[in-house]
Amino acid sequence: MTPLALRRTGQVADGQPVLMVGYPWGVPRKYAAGAIVRENAESTYFQANVDAYRGNSGSPVINLDSMVVDGLLVRGIPTFAEDVLAGCDRSSPCPDTGCLEEGVAQWDDVTRATNFSSAVPSFEVYLGTAPDQLEVVATAVVVPRYLPPPLRKDAVYYWRVVARNIDGQVTGPLWSFRTTPVPAPGD
Repeated sequence: MTPLALRRTGQVADGQPVLMVGYPWGVPRKYAAGAIVRENAESTYFQANVDAYRGNSGSPVINLDSMVVDGLLVRGIPTFAEDVLAGCDRSSPCPDTGCLEEGVAQWDDVTRATNFSSAVPSFEVYLGTAPDQLEVVATAVVVPRYLPPPLRKDAVYYWRVVARNIDGQVTGPLWSFRTTPVPAPGD
């Protein structure tokens, strides 16, 4: 499974269709589709009608056009209301027009990914046939895999990864592998 990329610059558009995926109340997985960005003026968060429940905090909110994580759910509107006559609590999702709080429409709050994406590392991959002469073959890699170009047969390659984020960088150990030899005729 390939991780989704985070928004690292810019801002989600007003009215942008988004999707939230989470595990509220012990549910195996809940997809909250059909949502859009409703209020987008704050610098650190936006509001969307993602139909969140308790336990959805930290759920990714995904831009449906780019499939980039635009943010993480941090605060939701109260999701249950007491039904005194039935003697139970009932789900009370907000309408698309928002839940009114002191006469102002409110939706679920989503922290912008740009607030924390600089702390999430990206990676540089170095590769070469000599341990002291590695070349950068990939930069800004955000998924834990890299497909190298075609390699020579029966050769030893060395590689390492450097992780970078706002706090600096960490250089990984030097690794090596040998490619398979050229098969003999008839093999």
